[in-house]
Amino acid sequence: MFKNSKLIQASILVITLSGLNKITGFFKLYLSTSAFGTSADADAMAAAWQLPDVFFVMVSGGAMATALIPVFSAAIVSHDSDYQQKLANTVLTTIAMILGTLCIVAAIFAPWLARVVLVPDFPPEQQLLTANLMRIALFGIFMFGISSILVSILHSHQHFLAPSLGAVLFDSGFVIGLYFGAERYGVHAMVWGGVLGIFMHLCAQIYMIRRYKLSFWPALDFSMPEVREILRLLWPRLVILVSLEIVDITVVRLASGLPEGSTSAWFFTVLLVNMPVDLFGISLVVTFFPTLSQEFNSADFKRLHDSLVAGLRYLWLLLIPSFVGLVALGPAGIAVIMERGEFTAESTALVYSLIVIAASGAISLATFDVMALLYYARHDTFRPMLIQVVAIAIGVSLNFILVGPLGIYGLAVGRLTYTIVLVFAAWLVYRQFYDRFDEALLFKEFCRCLVAAGAMAIAIRLVAQLPLERLMFVIVAIPTGALVYGIVHLLSGGTAFLEIWSGLFAQENELEETA
Repeated sequence: MFKNSKLIQASILVITLSGLNKITGFFKLYLSTSAFGTSADADAMAAAWQLPDVFFVMVSGGAMATALIPVFSAAIVSHDSDYQQKLANTVLTTIAMILGTLCIVAAIFAPWLARVVLVPDFPPEQQLLTANLMRIALFGIFMFGISSILVSILHSHQHFLAPSLGAVLFDSGFVIGLYFGAERYGVHAMVWGGVLGIFMHLCAQIYMIRRYKLSFWPALDFSMPEVREILRLLWPRLVILVSLEIVDITVVRLASGLPEGSTSAWFFTVLLVNMPVDLFGISLVVTFFPTLSQEFNSADFKRLHDSLVAGLRYLWLLLIPSFVGLVALGPAGIAVIMERGEFTAESTALVYSLIVIAASGAISLATFDVMALLYYARHDTFRPMLIQVVAIAIGVSLNFILVGPLGIYGLAVGRLTYTIVLVFAAWLVYRQFYDRFDEALLFKEFCRCLVAAGAMAIAIRLVAQLPLERLMFVIVAIPTGALVYGIVHLLSGGTAFLEIWSGLFAQENELEETA
C-alpha cells in the first residue's frame, strides 16, 4: 500500500507538471499553426526534425534510459558516490563522442540527406530549406542527448521534478522563438526556439543533479561491469527505437509524394495525439519503471505484477476518455485549438480524420509501453525487440501497400495495425516465458473504461445539439463529458478514482500502519 501510494503521489506530480507542459505545448501549437498552417514551409520543418530524432533515439533517448535506469538504480544501492560518478562520467563521455560525431557528419551532408533520404519528392528549394533547418536541429539534439542522460540518473534516484520541469522549459523555448521571431524569420524561428528550449532543459538538469553530489568530467572506463550490462541491455532496445524512427522517416518519405500539406497534417496529428499520451502514459512509465526495477531486484514478483496491473488500470482510466472525448468533440475540438491564420477548415478536416484513426493506435502503443516495463525491469530487452521488429515489418508493409489507394490515411491505418499487434504479442510472449498477472481484473477495467467513455461520448454529442458557438460548445462539453465518465465509472464498480484520491492524500505513517 505504501509503495503504491508513493507511486500515485509521484505520478500526480509528473502529471501536474506535464499538464503545465501541455499548456506551453498548446501555445506552441497555437503559434505554429497560425504562422505556418499546413504549408510547404511547415512540411519542411516537420521533415527536418526526423533525422536528428533518429540520432537522439539511437544514442541517448529511450534506448539508453531503458538500459541505464535499472543498472544505475542497482549502483546506487551497492556502490558509493565516487563509483556512481565514474559510471555516470563514462556514460556521458561516450554519448557525447558518438552523438557529436553523428551530428557533425549529418550537418555536413544535410543537403544530400534531405534530397535522397528524407524528402526526395519535395521541390529543390523546399529540400534546401529542410537541410538548413536540419542543421539547426542537430545542434539542439546534441545538447538534448546530454540532458537525457542526466534525466535518467535523476530518475534512478526517484527524482522527477527537474525532468518534468525541463519538459515545460523545452516547449517554452518554442513559444519564445515563435512569438518573437515567426513573422520575421519564418520556420527558422521555431527551430531555433526548440534549441533554446533544449538549452533550458539541460540547465534545469545540471542545477538539480548537483544535489546528489555528482560532478562531471571526461572519463572512459569500459572495465566496469555496469557498463557491460548497459551495453547488453542497450542494443536490443536500440534496434527497436531505430526501427521506429525508420518507420517515421518512411512515413515522411511517402507523404512527400502526396498533396501539399499531407506531411504537416500528419505532424500535427501526431502532436495532438501525443498530448494525452505524454500527459498520462509517459508520466506513468517514468514513475513506475524505477519501482518495477527495484521490485524485480528484490525478487518480489507479486508486487512487480501488482504494480504493472495498477499502472495499466490508471493508464486506461485517464487515456481512454481523453481520446474518446477528442473524437466525440468532432472537428470543432480541433478547430478551437488550431483553426486560425494559415490553418484552414480544410486543414482541420484532414487532421481530425487522421486523429479518428490514430486515437486507437495511441491507446495501444501506450499500453505496450507500460507492459514492456515488465520485460525491462527483468533486464530483458531482447524479447521486446523481436516483438517490435515483427510488428514494425507489418506496419511498414501496410504503409507501402495502402499509401497508393488511401493516401495519408493509409499511413495511419498501417500505424494502427502495428500498435495492435504489439500489445497482443507482448501479452502472449510474457505469458509464455514468464508468468501471468491479473488479466481478468485488467479486462474488467478496460471494459469499464470503454462503457464509461461511451456514455461520455453520448453526453458530448447531446451537448452538440444545443445552440452554442463552437468555443462555448467545447467549454461546456468537456466538463460535462468528464462528469458523466466519472459517474458511470464509479457506478459500474470502478475503484481506480478512489485509489488515486486516497493515495494522493495518504500520510506515510498511516500507510505503514496499514501495510
